[in-house]
Amino acid sequence: MNQTHSPHPLPGTNSRVESVRHPGTWIIVAGTAITLIAMLFLLTRISAANQYTPLYIGGPRAQLSQSLFDYGDVKNNSRVETTFTIQNVGDKQLYFPQEPVVQVVEGCCPPTAQISKSALNPGETAQVSLSFSMHAGMDGPHDFRVKVRTNDAEAPEQEVVILSNWVQ
Repeated sequence: MNQTHSPHPLPGTNSRVESVRHPGTWIIVAGTAITLIAMLFLLTRISAANQYTPLYIGGPRAQLSQSLFDYGDVKNNSRVETTFTIQNVGDKQLYFPQEPVVQVVEGCCPPTAQISKSALNPGETAQVSLSFSMHAGMDGPHDFRVKVRTNDAEAPEQEVVILSNWVQ
């Protein structure tokens, strides 16, 4: 009986010859297995890192990193950079219906505050930043109040105080 090997063996025939003809098949299978294992490892690590336990159950809750900045005496024509963080420590999405508003209690020329995100999922943070400078004629104490409005039912408006005294 004369046996010939076709390039595609039929079911039940000797497939050993086929695997020898295509050694790249094993490389593809091994590469795919390694890729799947690496993806599962990364997904497990990402999932563990993203687990967040809310400090408040029953809605969104805004928590400021700092509520007072006192820069003391600042030379005219200097620049003051202020950044603070807001974290959603609740269990529902926190959103900001508008950019934070800067109110002048004393002094002049309020800066514009900007927030990095308009909504925060539980555990996420956003940065509020503002920058300002005074010059001759704007000397003296300045008291700015940054009002941050959110959908936090218990504290819908939170305030950050920024104090400075501008000198020559």
